[in-house]
Amino acid sequence: MKKFISLLLLLALTLTFVLSSCAAPEGDGQTTGGDGSGTAGETGGATDAKTDGDEPEEELYLEDFYPFEGNIVPDSVKNFGWLAPDATSEFIYVDASHVIHDGKGTWNNMTDRLPTNVFDMNAYTYYDCDETDETVNNEDMNVGIPYSGSEPFPTGYVGAYIEDGIYLTEIRWFGRADNPDRNAGGVFQASVDGETWVDLYTIQYNSPCVDYMIVHPSDMPESCATTVYHYVRYVSPVDGFCNISEIELWGRPAK
Repeated sequence: MKKFISLLLLLALTLTFVLSSCAAPEGDGQTTGGDGSGTAGETGGATDAKTDGDEPEEELYLEDFYPFEGNIVPDSVKNFGWLAPDATSEFIYVDASHVIHDGKGTWNNMTDRLPTNVFDMNAYTYYDCDETDETVNNEDMNVGIPYSGSEPFPTGYVGAYIEDGIYLTEIRWFGRADNPDRNAGGVFQASVDGETWVDLYTIQYNSPCVDYMIVHPSDMPESCATTVYHYVRYVSPVDGFCNISEIELWGRPAK
């Protein structure tokens, strides 16, 4: 009888040892993935799905949320809900007399498609350049500051003369709403003297024309932060007819 009881006690001790050796120690912070491999340092029973070569999460651009202050409210703020790009940038208002352009006529001599439309704070008026320069401007189409070079400009352009100069921080633009596929390949340029131009940004995709497209400081050359520009323009691609509805310039005035 004593031998039988001793055997039962021995069997119980053996079974307890086997079960305890199979259990994971408490508090080791380790979970097992679906492939049976352990991942140290994680809790909560989740499977570690990260593999070598996973790309880091894309960093969000966290600007354009500063309150807008100014007497003249641009279209992107008034009608599309954008705010200021940063705490010190201002919207640069461009008067019609300070609009620069290629000096060509408009398609079919239409007087409602002038280059000054690009700075009238209305996203649904636009410039429609006679790219082939086959039409002579009517008197009421002689607006702004036309191109004065000896050779016709190869495509078309429209921009602004900023008399006091600007440290450019952002460009907002809107394509032609009823023909939005004419901006890809267009280039924004800036100049100190109106003769030597620097490429700021080449448009990669056409505007969907439901909101403003934004050219951020990170998209432009670093020299913009330290250069006072007096001229900024949009140069149309071939067969783009300079179809752009609105350009907004933002920056810090030099004075």
